[in-house]
Amino acid sequence: MTSQVAVANHGGVAVASDTVVTSYVQGGTKTVGNSRKIWEIGPAHKVLILHSGSVTQNGVMVNLLLSEWASTLSGPLEKLEDYVDAYITWMNREKSIHTQDSEFRRANYLLNDHYYEVKKRAESKWMLIPVEEEHLTSREEILLNYAQDGLEYLKSLDLNPGVSNDSEFEKLIQHDAIDLDEKFNVIFGDIGLNDENKNILIQSAPLILSRAQNFPYTATLAFVGFGSKEYFAGNIRLNSIGFYGGKFIYDKGELFSVDPDAGSTISAFAQDEAIQGFIRGARWEIIDQVESLIEEKVNEFIEVDDPDKNLGEDVATAVRKALQEFNFERYTKPLLDSIEGLDLSHLANLAESLVGMQATASFGGDNPATVGGFVEVATIDRQHGVVWVNSL
Repeated sequence: MTSQVAVANHGGVAVASDTVVTSYVQGGTKTVGNSRKIWEIGPAHKVLILHSGSVTQNGVMVNLLLSEWASTLSGPLEKLEDYVDAYITWMNREKSIHTQDSEFRRANYLLNDHYYEVKKRAESKWMLIPVEEEHLTSREEILLNYAQDGLEYLKSLDLNPGVSNDSEFEKLIQHDAIDLDEKFNVIFGDIGLNDENKNILIQSAPLILSRAQNFPYTATLAFVGFGSKEYFAGNIRLNSIGFYGGKFIYDKGELFSVDPDAGSTISAFAQDEAIQGFIRGARWEIIDQVESLIEEKVNEFIEVDDPDKNLGEDVATAVRKALQEFNFERYTKPLLDSIEGLDLSHLANLAESLVGMQATASFGGDNPATVGGFVEVATIDRQHGVVWVNSL
């Protein structure tokens, strides 16, 4: 995992990132320290790219892709969004930088991810059925319900950018390198598939590849800074899902920036529970637990005549809303107001502190510490461009 942050006001923006890279291997995790995650694209550009998630895209190191793309830029672009769009265009055109086999591997991974999730949910449901009631249903019938739920969920999603319809990936799915029958035998062989079940899973296949959704091992790029005609710093996230079917599949976020009416912003990328908890005044898991306990205790101590009314839920929802309003006024708004008046050096200190806070929380948690090490810090403003404060 990674922790990164961008803190901006009208004077500019400071970015910070940890430098630990975590690899998941059989039996646990391995971490490598002092790995660069903030990338420049040239002295003429007032833009930095923060990289988190997968270090490769279809087997190619993301830093190589960024370097090769940056070398094609002849000069500064007018808007930050133009940089994101230029990278997307280059990725779609420069198909020779990865292999066709890598496209098949990525497509197979995404298909497997969906099918194993369907199986996991069906198996979990089966395990909850008492032994004496197993004769009333079967694992295959339960699987049918979850397979259909998965298909309906996929149908509800938007198409990926650049994809016009689901049928674009049917030819890819029919290729010998993607053997659905073999895949079904490996994943569902111990359950059994009737024709109806198999048909639903086949119908799902092109939608898994065509519809916009979050997948593991996605490379996330945060473009931070200024276009040549922009007065205020902003950031845009680009989730690179991968290449398959001859297309670069991605999810592009909206521009988030300082503006005349908003004098400061804090954007946290990747692992950010401790950072957001500090900004908000409480972590979501604490607020969720408070809400759950209020609902439970109110219903435990107060009886209502209407069996359809959940008084505890009504009270807990009202308390959550009031708590969020209090937290914003007590913690978030004063912090943002204070940031508005900071110079770049203090923005840099704050950005570094926020990443350090996440690293400390990661170290003190009950899971392996995946944030830490040296913290890279840089600032960007319209007068001086990119200035490194802490650099590897």
